Amino acid sequence: MTSGAIRFLSYAYPPNALGYCGPDDHGALSDYQRAGIVDPGLVGLIKEFEGAWPYLDLIGSNFGLDPLDDRVVGAYWLGGSLVAQIPTTTIAKSLRDRFAGRAGSSWDEIGEALGAGAKPDHAFHVFGVYPWVGLMRSGMTNEPLRILQSCRIRWGRVVDGSRDTVTVLSQPLEFDGERLSLGEPVQEQARWSGPELAPGRWVTLHWDWVCERVTQSEVATLAAGTTRSIALANRSIAKPRTGVLA
Repeated sequence: MTSGAIRFLSYAYPPNALGYCGPDDHGALSDYQRAGIVDPGLVGLIKEFEGAWPYLDLIGSNFGLDPLDDRVVGAYWLGGSLVAQIPTTTIAKSLRDRFAGRAGSSWDEIGEALGAGAKPDHAFHVFGVYPWVGLMRSGMTNEPLRILQSCRIRWGRVVDGSRDTVTVLSQPLEFDGERLSLGEPVQEQARWSGPELAPGRWVTLHWDWVCERVTQSEVATLAAGTTRSIALANRSIAKPRTGVLA
């Protein structure tokens, strides 16, 4: 469980440090991440990530695994075979219990996305549950696009790296007024607190941080899940506006 919990922090800390999700004690999360120690205090802090924790619990319970098992954590952030095996009815019940009351008419769109193949990973939560795609459909584009680009887990290849700042070549999220898509790779800079990264190394990014080093297989898994969620988002953008999730 130790590696899974610390791995979770590598993805969850960047938005938490910006005040977007999770507990208010950003310093405690940073201390845990640096120390690599897992105890009940850390588990309690992770449970305060009200968006992510129910997905971890859903994935873990479906396979008899601890929610902070490394396989569960990887499945949530990157997608893959575990989330692909969870029955749609199980996913729908979990999401209905959590979101139907405040989704209003947007719940129908979440249900349609599940019927069209959505899986309970972070990409689905960003593109299918958060309100930003609905706002784009209503005519607001710049800020939703910025947040979708930053909030999605993206992948890239290191161009130049140090212990503090890394330059990565990564595909940006683009919007042509009708459809979201991934553009040609561009360079971006991100913070990094681990060992120096060699050029050519694949990494994942969340907001303005590098999260971890990943394999080409993990990149392919993440790319497939992202492509699926973008396609479902485009289905939603093409529809007449019926409401957005508050």
